[in-house]
Amino acid sequence: MLWTKCSIALLTFCVCWTCPAATHHRYECPSPLLDGKFKRSLWRVNVYDGPPENMASLIGWESLNHVDVYLVCTYKGTDKTAAVHAVGASSCDTTDKPPTAFCD
Repeated sequence: MLWTKCSIALLTFCVCWTCPAATHHRYECPSPLLDGKFKRSLWRVNVYDGPPENMASLIGWESLNHVDVYLVCTYKGTDKTAAVHAVGASSCDTTDKPPTAFCD
């Protein structure tokens, strides 16, 4: 009986220890974007210094110190976008699989 309890505890620890931890970012593009009955996948991302309507698009996203970061997310099959004001973010990045964009 004791052996069974120890085995279960050890197995639980090993399984949980090997599970990849979910990465949490301070700011992320909604992915996918829900558009009525459709799920739209992330297509393009732009980063701006200040509100997007000011058109101050940034090229490099590695060092964003002293920048008022806005992450603008565009989706396949729709003209809808999502804008995320990433207050205090110092860097932004993207991944391909799954398509995500985020700032920390």
